[in-house]
Amino acid sequence: MYGAPPVGAEVWYAGIKIVDPNASAAPLGSFKVPGYDPTRDFDKLKAFWGLLKEGRTEENKIISILLPLTVHERDALNDYALAKVGKDISGLIEPYTFSGEVRNIVRALVLGPLNYDVELANKSLSGIGTNEMLLTELILNRSQQDLRMLREAYKKRYSKDLVDAVKSDLSGKFERLFVMALNTQRTPDTVPVDMAQVTADVERLIKAGKNKEEIHFIEIFVNRSQPHLATVITQYGQKHKSLSKVIKKSFSGDMENALLYILNGVKPKRDGQGIWRDAKLLEKTMAGLGTRDSTLVYRVMRGHWDRARFSKVKAAYKSRYGKELEGRIRGETSGPYREAILAVVKLS
Repeated sequence: MYGAPPVGAEVWYAGIKIVDPNASAAPLGSFKVPGYDPTRDFDKLKAFWGLLKEGRTEENKIISILLPLTVHERDALNDYALAKVGKDISGLIEPYTFSGEVRNIVRALVLGPLNYDVELANKSLSGIGTNEMLLTELILNRSQQDLRMLREAYKKRYSKDLVDAVKSDLSGKFERLFVMALNTQRTPDTVPVDMAQVTADVERLIKAGKNKEEIHFIEIFVNRSQPHLATVITQYGQKHKSLSKVIKKSFSGDMENALLYILNGVKPKRDGQGIWRDAKLLEKTMAGLGTRDSTLVYRVMRGHWDRARFSKVKAAYKSRYGKELEGRIRGETSGPYREAILAVVKLS
């Protein structure tokens, strides 16, 4: 409906190959992933399940079963569990995992990148109030294909268009920012940068910053290609001043955070890929009084899918803060939750 890949095509999401979201569950006894027989891992899960019910093992031990598997292998194991007992892995385990954060880590591993994002999108829009920062990380500065797949999978899961869900929860120009992003009308990154358009955009942004006109920032930040926006950021700084400083001065709250999230995802001064930004966001979850555990979990889980990129995030973290991310998390967490999240971080 929204440009999802045809069934059977190689599917990429969040920087990695994922299971085709339109593929049917594998028949019992078949090998969905060549060379991988889920029987042995299912038997391990059954044994773990029995020990957990009897209180004779720790809940985080399931991570040692699931984490070494690829996204495709966990999907095959999930299909096998459904065929054997009528429940997926998380359905079997969750009633006996007592830590909310361990449960969330297991849930992410079982769902995989796309369906985990779908669930997070629903959570960001559910209950009293919206989790605007989570919504920002899910929708802004994403590839157009990722957004189309997210929108398609969200509708398949919740029988509602993600655009409509956003409209019912947000309002004003902030709503328009997300609607425009989800409409995926951004110029492709393969289109050569039009320097005359860059100059015009810089002039518009200078004027819009002085007048605090959000819509001009939104239109340019959402609809221009990433190479184009990176060039705008550079030229703006050469002609006027730091664009990030202007955003901080002219706007506030959720709009400021959203625009800075996009800007720092393409800003050429660092890496142009949002790696430095993501390292800073991880630190932000642990800075000050109390660790924001649910935020730390989703940032680590969403980051770890693309292991090569997450390794760069960890390196950027060490460069910026002079310490290893693993050590920082170790000092802010405890118990089975600490062991579970550290296992994920160490893998990448």
